[in-house]
Amino acid sequence: MTLKDETYEISCPVDGHKDLGMKTEITVAGAPVNTIPSTPTSPPPPGNGY
Repeated sequence: MTLKDETYEISCPVDGHKDLGMKTEITVAGAPVNTIPSTPTSPPPPGNGY
């Protein structure tokens, strides 16, 4: 997927859930050239399968 540099709203598609607050925004911005990806210092917390 290719996204333009801007802010996007993401929300739950289940009826009524967006109005209950199941939404957020993400901002996409270009990465600097010649960067080295960072390595996490600790493992992510356990998830629930989503």
